[in-house]
Amino acid sequence: MRTVSVNVRIRFLRIALSAVLFLTLLIVSFATPKSHADSNSTADEFQIKRDFMRRRVNDFYNRLDDLDKQDQAREAAANEKHKERVERAQQDEKARLEFVKQRKQKPAEDPTTWQKELVERAKEREKNRIEFVKRREEYNRESRSFDSIPPDEELGLETPENH
Repeated sequence: MRTVSVNVRIRFLRIALSAVLFLTLLIVSFATPKSHADSNSTADEFQIKRDFMRRRVNDFYNRLDDLDKQDQAREAAANEKHKERVERAQQDEKARLEFVKQRKQKPAEDPTTWQKELVERAKEREKNRIEFVKRREEYNRESRSFDSIPPDEELGLETPENH
């Protein structure tokens, strides 16, 4: 039992000494006078914030100016495109009017002429057909008189006749 109470007392003593050491360090850190660097750091900090805000405001107004310039450039380009489109529309209208004039000047087709052309074409086709049939019949007549090789001999097949 005695060893347990000694261990408890040693543990309590260690905790108390570390608490005293910690409090001493706190008192010393707060008790030291502020150095010259600390007072300059707040002035530097305010200067940094002031410069940041100036840059931010300048950037804001520069961006607005850039947007205005972009809008002006876009409007100028749109005006140029509009002029090009108007010119193109005028050219298209001229071409359309020219087409209408040519269409009106075209003579009307006579249906009887068209029918006559069809009849003439049919006669020409019939004449060509008759010539083709004559040539085919002549070729077939002449081809029957050609000498021919018997198929078995041409293919080299043996038959009882040529054994």
